[in-house]
Amino acid sequence: MSRLTLSVVLGLLVITLKAEDVETNPGPRLPKYPKQPFMEALTNLIESIAASNTGAPIWIAGDFNLPDIKWDTDQVIKHQYPKDSTRHSQLWFNTTTKRICHRKTRSYAKAKRTQKERDWKRYRKLKKEAQTSCRKAYNKYLNDIISSEPGASKRLGAIIKAKRCDQTGVASLEEGQQLFTDPKTKADLLNRQFASVFTRDSASTLPDLGPSPHPAMNDISVNTNGIVKLLKNLNPYKASRPDGVPAKLLKELAEEVAPAITFLYLASLDQGGIEDKGQTDPILLDFAKSFDKVSHRLLLHKMQHYGIRGHTLRWVEEFLSGRSQQVLVDGKISSRANVKSGVPQGSVLGSLLFLIFINDLPDCIKTSKTRLFADDCVLYKRISSKDDATPLQGNLDSLQKWERTWCMQFHPAKCQVIRVTKKRKPFSFPYHIHETLLEEVSSARYLGLHVDNKLSFNSHVDITSKKANSIRAFLQRNFNHCCKKIEEMTYKTYVRPIVEYAAASWDPHTRRNINRIEQMQCCTL
Repeated sequence: MSRLTLSVVLGLLVITLKAEDVETNPGPRLPKYPKQPFMEALTNLIESIAASNTGAPIWIAGDFNLPDIKWDTDQVIKHQYPKDSTRHSQLWFNTTTKRICHRKTRSYAKAKRTQKERDWKRYRKLKKEAQTSCRKAYNKYLNDIISSEPGASKRLGAIIKAKRCDQTGVASLEEGQQLFTDPKTKADLLNRQFASVFTRDSASTLPDLGPSPHPAMNDISVNTNGIVKLLKNLNPYKASRPDGVPAKLLKELAEEVAPAITFLYLASLDQGGIEDKGQTDPILLDFAKSFDKVSHRLLLHKMQHYGIRGHTLRWVEEFLSGRSQQVLVDGKISSRANVKSGVPQGSVLGSLLFLIFINDLPDCIKTSKTRLFADDCVLYKRISSKDDATPLQGNLDSLQKWERTWCMQFHPAKCQVIRVTKKRKPFSFPYHIHETLLEEVSSARYLGLHVDNKLSFNSHVDITSKKANSIRAFLQRNFNHCCKKIEEMTYKTYVRPIVEYAAASWDPHTRRNINRIEQMQCCTL
């Protein structure tokens, strides 16, 4: 398969520049250049590929591996977008501070050499001046961030994130009663563990979904204007793709590369490419390695049933097939492992494919209610007697049948039961999954909220207050010398969202919870 990637597009830009004898001067951006030679070069290349590889898909994922062509795109990116060095990363370290630090260093060397009290006294004085100068320069840098352009506030977030990071790396790993510390070996061990959860697809007959009631989906439309709009809306501060192409470069070259990227997309698609006296028993279900266990063959079968057919279905098939993974530990990369199942996590399409795969899960529930949010699933029913609890267990049995049919798996040890009621003696019934008794808890976390069996939200307020206080104390330790404006910004950015998350659901109405929240905010103010 010949794969045409974004690196190839940029490589063609380099060819165009050389063909036009345009000099690439150092600077923050590449120079402008004519589109026509670039499009001609791209068209000729694609035609040559099509002529030598009839029917070979051309798509924009993976690596470009044509032996006859050598691209120097990496050199252009490295030349035009150099990374900041360690010396320039400390932007607050100005000339005055640097001069005082140099004087302190020379004074220490002299005092150590002469061992005179006068020289040691001078060193201690310069050391104090250097500390004061560094603190003032650092605080001035933070204050300047607030008063500068709107996007500069992201740097304040980067500073806070760096202070919160704990760079400990990956600890030693054990296998077969043997401890491994070598980074390459640790990477291989982790890669084998990640690959062990993949679904082994059998060649059995696909489950019968019956006649599809869904009409066929229209073909996806891609045009240059849409690609330009998406490229110009890229966040230049985001990390680069695995191919190393900076988002800033794509944003600045949006109009130049959009026609080529549009062509690639089109070619890719064309070639395949609750009551006070009642009781409700919610059961929080947890999928084991949910995104990694999605069978590609079964997913495509469901998509066809839902009306996603033709070029789009073939493109998704190519998108999922032929993938491999590696693990990076302390700069060492493991060997490759084939990805036999699962959808890519961290992507918009991966989440959408997973939702399509589990979309029919509620259809097997007849007497209870179920709610889905991504891979979070809750099954619940109002319970008055054993006659109500037995059907709920029957629905759990139906879900187990669904998971066996579609090669998914629930994790019984992580599934929990909450008996939401105000009764003094709630009705108790044992629920099982895989012949394992589900744990009954008084409080559990669901969609970021800690729900308890009385719906008092006391546990949620306690956990939220503790977390917010921890972050508030961290900010006060590191930014206590800053101006009020920075303190206000850090509070609104890192503390307030924690306290206000889903507040419409748990808004405190008891004196206990109100005092906990107000106490935390008073400490801040």
